[in-house]
Amino acid sequence: MAGKRGTPAMTDAYEIQQLINRYTLGVSQPDWDLAIATFADDGEWHVAASGLTLTGREAILKGMQGFHRLFDWFVQVNAPAVIELDGDKARARSVIRENGKFAGRDEVVMVGGVYVDDLVRTGEGWRFARRAFHGAGSFHHPATAGLGF
Repeated sequence: MAGKRGTPAMTDAYEIQQLINRYTLGVSQPDWDLAIATFADDGEWHVAASGLTLTGREAILKGMQGFHRLFDWFVQVNAPAVIELDGDKARARSVIRENGKFAGRDEVVMVGGVYVDDLVRTGEGWRFARRAFHGAGSFHHPATAGLGF
């Protein structure tokens, strides 16, 4: 990322990191309005391992909701992104960890991977033009009762 502290580049990078954070919070709560607002109207959500690509906010929303129905709970944790700015476009790469308990099963999954994001500045601010998940691996283990917070 080029730019000095307090410059437009720093502001853009901050806004992009906040967008990534809003997505993570939105899919974890879930807060679908928060999550889907992170995409451009014609944005894409892509999962490399399955070849799934959904285009447009409505299709992405339906896909996310369908995925969430597989779990009693689901949480994402994202690492700070490496952000490359190019005018009104940007690319961000961030490590992600996803954990969830399968619905109706005493089984938990942990997935690790990387999001590669192509972003575009819109009238609403920065949005995902394409959000692609590249899984590195996963493991399943029995769920054990724990404290609820």
